Amino acid sequence: MDKNTFDVIKKFESLASELYFELENELGVERADKLLKGFDAYQSQLLKLGKYADEEKMLDKQGFLKDNYDGFPRYLKLTVIYEYNNGFSLCETTSGLILLAPTELISTDTE
Repeated sequence: MDKNTFDVIKKFESLASELYFELENELGVERADKLLKGFDAYQSQLLKLGKYADEEKMLDKQGFLKDNYDGFPRYLKLTVIYEYNNGFSLCETTSGLILLAPTELISTDTE
């Protein structure tokens, strides 16, 4: 996963979220959920999350950011999902946000 691809996926997610809230107001929660279910599944498929996860490559390591990055604060707790050969790691924050961060900025030391 490279940074540009990740940014496109996150922009797609943001647009889908905006659309969801508009649909929710006009059609209700159940209908909005049903209409956008495919968008959520596609994002999970692209990021290899949930039922699309690559179990053999998943790390599921606990760690934290060693420095501020892309609006995320230093010492933010993370779960490292995947590490890529290009120097980036796909992570999930404790609040459920997904981010792609430089692997060198992530500490998984337990000391």
